[in-house]
Amino acid sequence: MSYEKILLEKVGPIASICFDRPEKLNAMNDALLHEFDAAVYDAEKDDAIRVLVFKGAGRSFSVGRDMSADGTSETLPPDWRKRPYYTQFLDAERRHQARWQRLFELPKVTIAQVQGHCLDWGLYLAMVCDFTIAAETAQLGDPAVRIGHVTPMPLWSLILGVKKAKEFLYTGRTVDGKQAERLGLVTRAVARGRLAAATRKLARAMATLPPGLVVTMKEGLHQGMDMKGLGAAWRYCSELHLFGAIQPVVDEFSFLDVRDEKGLKAAIKEANAPFKSLPYFNKR
Repeated sequence: MSYEKILLEKVGPIASICFDRPEKLNAMNDALLHEFDAAVYDAEKDDAIRVLVFKGAGRSFSVGRDMSADGTSETLPPDWRKRPYYTQFLDAERRHQARWQRLFELPKVTIAQVQGHCLDWGLYLAMVCDFTIAAETAQLGDPAVRIGHVTPMPLWSLILGVKKAKEFLYTGRTVDGKQAERLGLVTRAVARGRLAAATRKLARAMATLPPGLVVTMKEGLHQGMDMKGLGAAWRYCSELHLFGAIQPVVDEFSFLDVRDEKGLKAAIKEANAPFKSLPYFNKR
């Protein structure tokens, strides 16, 4: 398969999948998502590949879903204003959640190499990877609450603990790479100029591990998390996100209405406005 929105490279036992929409800060539209899924499947089925590295071209890893509504019928939830059937929401949500769970359980070592913005689905990808190496200046967060959505990602409380998870999810705040390392949201934060080298070093080390050992260790760790409720949480969080998405906004602000009337930048600005009084508010 040929790719236009991503770059797939295989060097020995290491495959790298790079988002290639730098002019859009690697926002994920349907075309990019389709190619991403195909590239992951390609690398997963290649027995020579032991490590997958996820990257983003240009200034940012990924700002997450493309909220422009242009070529995003799959990446964005169906527009509740058009009264779509519940099954449309359900089918789409189950596909998306299955993607994150599959990546989390992928029987190979996965590494996210993060610079610039790492938001929304970009952050979800980094969270499900075994390792995340971030630039100290990277900005990581999930702004879902600011547009009226509930996160479908069940790993927040497992990674951060309940108190910090609430702080992120109730405010949509972002943190830089250094803060993310202290909180446990990323494995390691390094200077921007050392990011690629640090990721390569880790990938090469992980590529020396026997594949059977990786599968066994990963399965053991994940079974432990399942015993804490993660297995059920994948579906439960997905359904909470779904219920939030199908409810029309009853407050004064509707992200979709403002986007369609004034444009995406104006909608993001209005979504951020109520949170500017927070002491740690970071401008996007």
